[in-house]
Amino acid sequence: MVDGRMNRLTLTFDDGPLEDAYRAQRRLRLSRGQFISTLLLGCGLWTGMAATTAILLPAHRSTIWWTVLGFPVLTNAGSAAVVSLLPRRFALRLIPFLTQAIPFALGFAAVVMQLRIGEPFAYVLAIGVMLYVVAMHGYMNLQFLRASIFSAILITAELTAITRTLPGAQILFHSFWLLAAQAVGMRISYIAERHRRRAFYQNRVIEVEQAKSERLLRNMLPAAIAEKLKHQPGAIADHFEAVTVLFADIVGFTPLSERMSPTDVVRLLNEVFSAFDEMAHRHVLEKIKTIGDAYMVVGGVPTPRGDHAAAVAAMALEMRDAIARVGEGRLALRIGIHTGPVVAGVIGTSKYSYDLWGDTVNTASRMESHGAPGLIHVSDACRAALGDGFELEERGVVDIKGKGPMHTWWLKKRAATGAGDAT
Repeated sequence: MVDGRMNRLTLTFDDGPLEDAYRAQRRLRLSRGQFISTLLLGCGLWTGMAATTAILLPAHRSTIWWTVLGFPVLTNAGSAAVVSLLPRRFALRLIPFLTQAIPFALGFAAVVMQLRIGEPFAYVLAIGVMLYVVAMHGYMNLQFLRASIFSAILITAELTAITRTLPGAQILFHSFWLLAAQAVGMRISYIAERHRRRAFYQNRVIEVEQAKSERLLRNMLPAAIAEKLKHQPGAIADHFEAVTVLFADIVGFTPLSERMSPTDVVRLLNEVFSAFDEMAHRHVLEKIKTIGDAYMVVGGVPTPRGDHAAAVAAMALEMRDAIARVGEGRLALRIGIHTGPVVAGVIGTSKYSYDLWGDTVNTASRMESHGAPGLIHVSDACRAALGDGFELEERGVVDIKGKGPMHTWWLKKRAATGAGDAT
C-alpha cells in the first residue's frame, strides 16, 4: 500500500517515490492558460491601482503612469505574451522561472515607487500588495511553500518602503494588514495544496488497486479476451478453424502424492506447472487450465497464427525433458496433441475462465490418455500440420475410445534442418 502521510509543515509526502510522482504530475499539469490569466489579472489590479492613484494624486501623475503602471504592467503583460507565443514545451519550462522572477521584480518596483512618491502613495500601494498576495496564494495554484516565499518577498519590500515614508502609527497599521493578507493567503494555499495532494494520493491508491485487478484479470484470461470482457460483458465465443491442443498428464503422480505431505504435493505441482507456464509464455501459447496433475495448453487462440502446431510441438519436447529434471527422475509425462477447429470463449457470470469446446479438445485428450509415459502422442492431423519441421515415428492404427481406429504418431525431436522452430 502506498504511504500517503505528509509533513504537516511542508506538506511533502513521507514516501519519497510518491513525492517524486506528485511533482512530476504537477510539472505535466502546468497550465499555460491559467498562468497567463493570472498575469493579466495582475495587470488589471495594477492598472486599476494606478488609475485611482493618478486621480487622487494629480501632482504625481507622470511618476504614477511611468513607474506605478509601466513597470509592473509591462512585466506581467510581457511575460504573458512570451509564454503565449512560445511552443508549449518551452513555455512550461519557463513558467517556474517566471513565477519566481515576477514577485522579485514587483517587490523591487514597489520599493522604488514608494520611495519616489512617498506617503500619499503608501495607502494605495499597500492595498495593491495585499490583493496581489491573496491572488498569488489563491489563484496562481503554486505549491504552498513557494507561494509563501514569493508573497513574503513582496510584503517585505513593501514594509521596507513604508518604514521609510510613514510615521510610526501608520507603519503599525499597514504592517498589520499586510501581514494579515499574508496569513490569509498562506491559509488559502495551504488548504488548496493539502487538498491537491490528498486527491493525488487517493487517485494513486485507486490506480494501484486497478493495476492489481488488471493483473489478476490478465492472469485469468488472455489479454485480448480480458479487454473485450471489460467492454462487452457476457458470454464470449469465437470460432477458430485450425488450432493445436496439448494435454499433458503426470504419470504416477497419485501414488507418489500419497507418500508426500500436502504441502510437498502442492510445492511440487507448483514447481512443475510454473516451469510449464514459462514455456507457454516463451512460445506465445495460451495456457487453458490445470486439472489435478493434468495441464492443457493451446496454440492459435485467441490470436490465430500459422505455426500453432510447431509452437505446441516445440513446447511438448521441452516439457518432456523438463519433467525429468524437476521430478528428479521420479516423474514422467504422457502428452497428447491434436490439431483441428474449436470454439473458444468465456461463459458464466463469475469466476471467469477461458476455455475450449469441440471435438478437437476431446481428441487431444484421447491422444494423451492412449499415449505412453515419456512419449508425445500426436494425431494424423497434427502430423500433417507439423510438416517437415519435426521427426516423428509412426505408431500405426490405434483404437481410440470414443473415436474408433485412428492412425497416430510419436513425436520424437526436431528435424535436423531446424525448420519449424517456433520459439
